[in-house]
This record gives sequence, C-alpha cells and structure tokens, in this order.
Amino acid sequence: MGARFSHDDVFPIIAEGIDALAKETNSFVTHESLVQYLLRHPQGSTHIDTACEAGAKQLSREWMAGNMVAWFSKRYTEESLPCAARYERTSDTPYGYRPRKSAIDEKH
Repeated sequence: MGARFSHDDVFPIIAEGIDALAKETNSFVTHESLVQYLLRHPQGSTHIDTACEAGAKQLSREWMAGNMVAWFSKRYTEESLPCAARYERTSDTPYGYRPRKSAIDEKH
C-alpha cells in the first residue's frame, strides 16, 4: 500500500497546530492535541478523509490523524523535516513539541 497522504501538504498544518496550541497553553503540544487539531482543521480533515478513502477505509479518522503526527515525529527524528529547527521536542513519548524561543522571537 503506497503513500496515503502528502507530507508536504500535512506537515505545515501540524506545524501550524504546534504554533497555535503552544501559544494557547504555553507548554509542549502533545501528540493527542495535534491529532485533535488535524481532525478539526478544515484542510487537515480533508487530507484525513482523502487518506482514508485511498485504501484505508477500515482505519478510523483518529488513527489516520495519529499516523500523520507520527510521520511528522519520524521526520523530525531523522532531521529531514524542513521546519524542525523551529521546534523543540520533549524526550517523553509520545513526543510533545513547542516553538523554540528563537523561533518565537523571529516572529515578533
């Protein structure tokens, strides 16, 4: 079974979620929080539905969103995530993310 979603389409939404949720909570954003963000996000929800329709109908939308966040984490670990330098990650698993202080300062 091939790729069910485009990392280039989904990862910016996850990054947006980290930025928005970290700003709200002033802490690390959990895997589960990112899953819920993707499920609520209009484009994220569309990507989830498309992925489920692409041969994974037996999988739940929640599972697919979790898979997307897990791929984000994998790419972060491999240092192949273009936006990785903007974030720091907890050492706990499942991982939590927040913008690095330098990334926050750059936005202001």
